[in-house]
Amino acid sequence: MFSQAQLVVEEMVQDVSRDARERISQARAHERRIVAEAMDTAGQQVRSYAQTAQEQMQSIVNSFATEVDRLGESEVAAPHQNDPLFDWQTRRPGTT
Repeated sequence: MFSQAQLVVEEMVQDVSRDARERISQARAHERRIVAEAMDTAGQQVRSYAQTAQEQMQSIVNSFATEVDRLGESEVAAPHQNDPLFDWQTRRPGTT
């Protein structure tokens, strides 16, 4: 009788071990899916952020180029009108 009980216990332990291994395997597969999804989402967010930053930088560059062009045009129209160094260099002693 003891021998039969021992066999039943050993079979139960094997069943529980098999079930535990299967559950661990399923949990690991689930973990891999979660990590892959998180990495994909993070990658999408990084790409989106990079694209937005690039668009903002291009806008700044365009704005800067427009301002440089505008300043260049006003310099052509009145080359030394607002240049304090030019005024200082051309001023005669005793004049203000």
